[in-house]
Amino acid sequence: YIKNLKIVVISLKILSFIYDKIHKIRLLKLSFPVKREKNMLKINTTKTAMQMRNLFYNSKRNITFDVRDGSPYTTIAPAWSSNENGQYIREILRPTDTVLTVAGSLDNAIDMALFGIKNIYAVDINPLQLPICWLKYQAMINLDNYQEFYDFAIGTSTKALSGITASKILSRAESSEESVFWRKIFSEKSSIEIRLNYLLNEQYILENMERKLLFKYIEREYWPKAKQALKEAVIYITENDIFKADFPKEMFDVIYLSNLHNFTPLKETISNIMNMKQFLKPKGKIILYLIGMKEQWFYSWDKIQRPDFSNVFNLDYVKDEETRFVAKKQILDTMMLYAELKHRFKTLIIPVKTGGGYMFYNTPTDVVMVLQ
Repeated sequence: YIKNLKIVVISLKILSFIYDKIHKIRLLKLSFPVKREKNMLKINTTKTAMQMRNLFYNSKRNITFDVRDGSPYTTIAPAWSSNENGQYIREILRPTDTVLTVAGSLDNAIDMALFGIKNIYAVDINPLQLPICWLKYQAMINLDNYQEFYDFAIGTSTKALSGITASKILSRAESSEESVFWRKIFSEKSSIEIRLNYLLNEQYILENMERKLLFKYIEREYWPKAKQALKEAVIYITENDIFKADFPKEMFDVIYLSNLHNFTPLKETISNIMNMKQFLKPKGKIILYLIGMKEQWFYSWDKIQRPDFSNVFNLDYVKDEETRFVAKKQILDTMMLYAELKHRFKTLIIPVKTGGGYMFYNTPTDVVMVLQ
């Protein structure tokens, strides 16, 4: 009996030892990052993490000035999300296209990848948009739970850009200047401070507790497909002026210029667009996104009729004649751009549901203008 008891005791000690070892191994595994996914995002920037940090803290959130007077876009605070509508991607692009796009907040590029596009070249003159793109991409590929991603990247609660979730993302991401930048930022500021003080439009989003994001990848049904698509597509992002970047001739099927026409005078915009033609393949397309525009205005303009501006302006923001003049001038400048481009391209106007990108307007639609 005693001999058998000793065997049982020894066996229990051995089992306890093995269990303890197994438990420690499990804890060690939990303490290390999950296996990293292959990084298909290629960023080319001249800025170090500390240079980006300094730019971030000194950027400007107020962009109500007239950018046509020469205010540099490079000093504007970065936008975490796009107020455009990705519907044009499914209506105009093809999965086989090679695309050049404005990088922005990466929303357009992610939807392009979801649609099946494998080669995406993104350019942004604002160096702070590159770490924004990097963090959103890493959140997409490194978070396993849709709700966690939604709360971090899309939602408006205190979980948005949460430092806890950011730490998980950063622990799983490859080391880069962008990862060093975000580690520094999240160690110095809370998520609320980051959103309120250093990101464009986040104060407005916090006040209204609503983020209008009209892209497919954010929907629960499409999110897993978008994650997989990002593993198969290559996104090249470069810090540069898209109009001054050098590419091989006839490289792209589509060039997406977002709303860059709002940031330069009319003649300069037309010159820039005409110069981009050399990078298009035969039958290639250039796409402009016209915020807050109505399809009917273009038909009126074709008939040499003045657009109807009744019930156009958001009276919560357009409270004086000066602001009204600036908002109306932007509409008329866009119509003049349309008139000039019609003589140079085959032009298609496509209305889409507005993302509310220009708070001065109360219009239900934006317009996508396709030039071929």
